[in-house]
Amino acid sequence: MILFRSLAVLVQVLLLRPDKDVVVVQILKRVLDTFSIDIGSKTTPLSYADLAVEHAQTLVFLFHTLSLMQKKGILIETANTIIKVRYAVEM
Repeated sequence: MILFRSLAVLVQVLLLRPDKDVVVVQILKRVLDTFSIDIGSKTTPLSYADLAVEHAQTLVFLFHTLSLMQKKGILIETANTIIKVRYAVEM
């Protein structure tokens, strides 16, 4: 129950910031970078944990608060990360 309140408070704080778009884009890019590093490494990172459903839902909600151009930028970044990880795993 505390986790849900913490996520709700986080989202409220983010959405009330005047520079929320910049912060949300940074968060989403950081998640992509972390996934890329974790997937590309041959060993399981010590701090490895699955992404909880609640966190994924929060990321989707934050994604939908962005403008159309920012959403396109994140989707392009996601596609580039998938391509980069695919080639890293094949080698």
